Amino acid sequence: MSQEVRDILESCGYPPDTVVLDCESYFDKGYSLRGSKKLPLYEYVTDERFELLGWAVKHNEEPAEFFSDLPVDIDWEHVTVVVHNAPFDVLVLNWHHDVHPPFVVDTLDLARHIDPRWKNSLEVLCKRHRLPGKGNTLQFKGVHRAGLCSVVWEALTEYATNDAEQGHALLEILLPKLSRPKFELGIAEYTRNLFLKPVLHLDMERADDLKTRMQAEALKPLELIDATEKEVRGNISFEECLRAALGDEEPPMKTGKKGRILAIAKTDPGREYLLNHPKEPVRRLLEARIAIKSWPLHIGRVTRLQSTFKAAGNKLAIPLKYNGAHTGRWSGSGGINPQNFTAHGHPVANEVRTLIEAPPGSVLLIEDFSQIEARTVDWLAEQEDMLQAWRAGRQIYCEFATDLVGFRIRKPKKTDGKIVADWYNKYRSMGKVGILAAGFGMGADRCLEYAKNTYGLDLTHAMAERLIKLYRRTHSKVVDYWRRVERAFRMATQNSPQVYELSYGVRFYREGNATVIELPSTRKLYYVDAKIEGHRGDLCLTVPDHRYGGRQHIWGGLLVENIVQAVARDVLAEAVMNIIDALHIRIPLIVHDDMSNVVPEDEAEAYRLQIEEIAKVPPEWAPGLPIDIEGKISKRYVK
Repeated sequence: MSQEVRDILESCGYPPDTVVLDCESYFDKGYSLRGSKKLPLYEYVTDERFELLGWAVKHNEEPAEFFSDLPVDIDWEHVTVVVHNAPFDVLVLNWHHDVHPPFVVDTLDLARHIDPRWKNSLEVLCKRHRLPGKGNTLQFKGVHRAGLCSVVWEALTEYATNDAEQGHALLEILLPKLSRPKFELGIAEYTRNLFLKPVLHLDMERADDLKTRMQAEALKPLELIDATEKEVRGNISFEECLRAALGDEEPPMKTGKKGRILAIAKTDPGREYLLNHPKEPVRRLLEARIAIKSWPLHIGRVTRLQSTFKAAGNKLAIPLKYNGAHTGRWSGSGGINPQNFTAHGHPVANEVRTLIEAPPGSVLLIEDFSQIEARTVDWLAEQEDMLQAWRAGRQIYCEFATDLVGFRIRKPKKTDGKIVADWYNKYRSMGKVGILAAGFGMGADRCLEYAKNTYGLDLTHAMAERLIKLYRRTHSKVVDYWRRVERAFRMATQNSPQVYELSYGVRFYREGNATVIELPSTRKLYYVDAKIEGHRGDLCLTVPDHRYGGRQHIWGGLLVENIVQAVARDVLAEAVMNIIDALHIRIPLIVHDDMSNVVPEDEAEAYRLQIEEIAKVPPEWAPGLPIDIEGKISKRYVK
């Protein structure tokens, strides 16, 4: 192992001696972690069919070996365990060997730290870094431990020890690229323990009842149309029904992978058009289609929550990905994804989150970092008038809405009747659209879409244009920041190794084939293969498009959005670690900009005051950032 890697591990409090592990286990078509019928991780590992085939072990620079059972001579307290996809290997260690290694480095986490938008499987990483290729695991499909004859054992040994060798090589390549290594390894461990050391409860009885009500909601719209569930569910049969309902009118269409298809996806304008069609049968037909397609997804999520809860010993494991988003924020996995729990959708669907509860004798302190992105963009851009307003606790949404519409808007009062409260809420939501969304360069068209999808507001195009102009007029420093960020990124991309720096230590430079944005915290955002393309007078910044292929245009507003979301993530992450260190409590759930703390029920208010006092202090690298936090005490996870 290189001295650089040893030094990094020691500086983080990790032992410099490493043990690379790779677990091999039985799988078949119906019992697997892959494919369309893959099992959630806890269900797979705790299933009675689980069968250990062996462990590949590589200690420091020694050649990897393969053992039918886990070696007993590993000193877990004094080695750093290196694995690829730690939730699997470490869960097997925990569940089947009663081994709980205190020091773990996951090379998948390290790869995601560089760019989670790329595929980061061991096979892909070996190709990307020109390492010996990973073998084909399918050759061991259906192979039981008892069936490990000498030929199969030799093949399995070669396969598993190669994985361990490449894991060691990836540690050498990726660990030196980990920015803020001590802090980020701590956050990776925290994220892993949300899954490996669960604490939350799930109301199973209410979950069953909720699924029954969801099934009823799925079937309700079918009672209002002259079509069967099968006809509505099928793509060809539904198109026939829709054409019949439209008469001579052509339905909205688009080009799909296999030809022309109906343009009725959530983001298609045709969907909104049909939902507001003058013909009632057309509206009802699309409502039935949406219901029959969407409710099974909600039911499936509840079922997966239940199965994970049962498999983990009646505790709800939260499978979040460390650095799941390019900005460093967490993302969901395991078919649950609490990041996507609906809060503004159908009332029945909104209840999914409330199934999650604190364990007996405890409550959840759900703390939300209020307007963290809007505050951060004003801070980074040095928009001093807005920073003063945030610090003074002024009603920013109401003030913006008042300027927008020309009459005074305030927060609804408890004494307001429903009509009055709804009226004020409507206009205050316009203020939210401006303050929370216009800071990243969006135009009027995107504003219309955001207002409708997020707050249910039907703005006119003229009002959207007025809103955008008002934001840019009152946030001139933010608008200038878009330009300065784009220019710095462009210059860094074409002028390696020159470094360009903006306020609060935001730095831009080239590192290998990536343009790097170094954040105030010193964490890095990598834009791998960023280029300047086009001709003189028509140049643009591009990066690979990971979703659709080809290349994607990026600009100042988008880069500022990335920076702001990354800084907001770092603020939240620091608060989480500071609270855990100071109060020794569990924070078993992170969703966007809120954290759920588990505290004793009879001490909840005292803990709330302590938590908020800690969280409101900005990190040392963010002097003057006006942080505010709002909390609620609840037995269940509520918005």
